Amino acid sequence: RRQVQQEIQTIQGECSKQEKEWKRTVKKAEEGWENLEKDFERAMEGRIGEVGRRAVGIGEQLESLSRQRDRASEAHDLILYYNDFWRGDTTRLETLRKNGGKEGRLKIAIACRRLVAISKSIQDSGGLDGGEETRDRIEKYCERFEKEILRLFDKAYRKGDPKMMSASFFLTERRHCAQVLLEFNGGNSCVQIFVNQHDFFYSKDRISYAERIEDGVIWESLPFPESLPPKSEPGLTHLYKEIKETVQNEAHIINAVFPNPGTVMSVFLQRVFGQVIQNYLERLLTASTTTSTLAFLRILHLARSQTTQLVEDIKSLEFFRTTTLSSVSPLSPTRAETLLSPTKAEMSIPGVSGQSIGSLTGMLDQIVEEVFVPWMEAEGNRYLEKEVKSLNELYASFLLKFTEWHRQANKTKPSNTLFDRMVNQVSAAAHAAQTSAASSFQTQADSAEYSRFKNLLKISGMSKSEGKEEIVEERVDVKEGDGNLDLERAEKMLKWHAEAVGRMVELSPPGDVPKSSFMLMRLLADSYGRAYIETALDTALASISSYDGKVEPDLKPIAAIRLADMVMHLMQRYVTTALLPLASSSVTVRREMSIYNNHLVVRIEGKINSLL
Repeated sequence: RRQVQQEIQTIQGECSKQEKEWKRTVKKAEEGWENLEKDFERAMEGRIGEVGRRAVGIGEQLESLSRQRDRASEAHDLILYYNDFWRGDTTRLETLRKNGGKEGRLKIAIACRRLVAISKSIQDSGGLDGGEETRDRIEKYCERFEKEILRLFDKAYRKGDPKMMSASFFLTERRHCAQVLLEFNGGNSCVQIFVNQHDFFYSKDRISYAERIEDGVIWESLPFPESLPPKSEPGLTHLYKEIKETVQNEAHIINAVFPNPGTVMSVFLQRVFGQVIQNYLERLLTASTTTSTLAFLRILHLARSQTTQLVEDIKSLEFFRTTTLSSVSPLSPTRAETLLSPTKAEMSIPGVSGQSIGSLTGMLDQIVEEVFVPWMEAEGNRYLEKEVKSLNELYASFLLKFTEWHRQANKTKPSNTLFDRMVNQVSAAAHAAQTSAASSFQTQADSAEYSRFKNLLKISGMSKSEGKEEIVEERVDVKEGDGNLDLERAEKMLKWHAEAVGRMVELSPPGDVPKSSFMLMRLLADSYGRAYIETALDTALASISSYDGKVEPDLKPIAAIRLADMVMHLMQRYVTTALLPLASSSVTVRREMSIYNNHLVVRIEGKINSLL
């Protein structure tokens, strides 16, 4: 038994050794197989890559040979066509036009464009016998061919079925005319027909509506600063709604008709903005100019806001999210192998630019800027000058009786400041309205000057309406209290100024906001600080200085100190919270504004201390 047990252990030990040896052998075999597979894969990949590279090289050679063959064939055909024109025979082209169908017309379009270039090149290089006559024949044939295609395009357009106007070269009859004209001369002629004959540009209802611009309700309160500025103008709102709907409808037609829809849409929009919108805005702003400077500025801001919103609405249309202004090659590379394909230089056709969708939306932004250039940038910074003029007119009218009271109290002559000159103009207008000198205005009530001063007199309180009759005071009559500082009056002046600042921020380029804010702050300092607060303090100081000590002193001038302090702090709160932050992008301008404002405060405080 012990012997059997020993044999079993011996056999088990030998089995373990054999098993380990077998595992080592199997592992080596697996590793060898894996290495063999890797070597095979590398070898196969190398052979396949080599075969692929050879195949690509052969393909490139074949493609190059094919292009050379096509170019030779094209050159051969062009030489034949040129010789035919030299002999005065166009039978070959006419046969291709009549029997070649849509493909024949497309071939003729490409050939004609290239023949024109060839004839011009021959003439520029010295010319051949009969070269001038040949060139004339080519140009006449091209003109006749273009007229024929345009006639087909125009005929389909007038039938009112836009989908029949042009046909795709590869698929149906829908885009053929536009495709041929695109190959012939960039397609500008058919685009002009589509745009120029569009019913939108000849709407009689819109023209008649534009002639009744001033009939709207907003015009009654527009020139008066206490009324809120309008958010919309009925005619402009209706026009922009019509434009948005028209652009949305035309986008589908343009996509179906033209092979270069982005370019066509850009031409259409340029016509819409350059003719329809520009004309209406001119009427609108001209009408507002005859009312008052404030009315002009409010209408300008309103028009700019609504126009910007129109552009954003147009940009949101699906057409502008999917259509590009990319260069249009009418023929696919495979199809071009069998036709007279143009070279890259010849494909640089006007109207087919290599732009992206960003250029289409950028074009809209540029159009908006160009539409408002006559009122925003002409004659320097025309817009900001209008804001300054408007505030001067409003403040001079509003403080007319206040200024006159202090002139009479101090027995001083008007100075030559801009504010005082404006006060004198309003006073003169009030006097002229009651004298024969006003007859020239009364006989033409639509005069811009008369209308403007008439509204300013209403703001000053010198003109009142009783029924249909307007009563204007002949001279500036003042009463006790007209020369007192008033907190409510100060709040109104700051409110009007804030409206102007708000317009300036929206209408001015961001880089001009700090400088423009400083200009408006200087105006506020002159009209509110010097002409209002300091005038009252100067009168109070003159009254106290004239005290001779023999009678009981009049302490009423002392009351101006408290009101002057309140009005000045109200202005400082406004400057700190509304004006100075607008100059944060320019450290230099902000520092200058702070210094200018501090000088005003120091000057006013000095006069208050003198009173005390």
